[in-house]
Amino acid sequence: MKNDLHASAGQLGLVFAAGGVGAICSALFMGQRGHPGRDVTLMYSAWTVATLAVAGYGLATASWQLMVACLLFNALETAGTIIWATMKQRHVPASMLGRVSSLDWLISIGLLPLSFALTAPIAGLVGARATLIGAAAIGGVITLGALFLPGMRDLEGSEVAAESDRLALGGDRPLLRPSAFVDARS
Repeated sequence: MKNDLHASAGQLGLVFAAGGVGAICSALFMGQRGHPGRDVTLMYSAWTVATLAVAGYGLATASWQLMVACLLFNALETAGTIIWATMKQRHVPASMLGRVSSLDWLISIGLLPLSFALTAPIAGLVGARATLIGAAAIGGVITLGALFLPGMRDLEGSEVAAESDRLALGGDRPLLRPSAFVDARS
């Protein structure tokens, strides 16, 4: 902001505020819309486009462009995270939810120290803008690629998903046998 765009701290604050507005609007939209039918596909699509939006930081030549990139990134990241958190609550047995959430966080942030260690040297070699654009491109390809891993979308349209949705909407008794869900003892 300061060195490349000659922008003020106030303008940086507006960039961050735009991200907050994007996240809030996304949360409100997702709350009104309800859980999507093809949740895994929509989640990974949102996360892919959010990752690609990081390129906006590298391509921006004005602070308003950074605001758009930040708004878009935070809105899409929030939408994907809401879908993911809802899926965990619906499909992970309560007895395993803590362990699954812990593993989720470990996987999600476990490589951050490596990222921090590599970012500065790479930016020193190729520049900050190229690093942001490259990170967006590589991250976007990897995120989209995860959607095509075997079994990734098996939950969409499955009997387990339909049952979870029915119970979440106030169904009185499960149609599936308890053994249809992953059991902590197995």
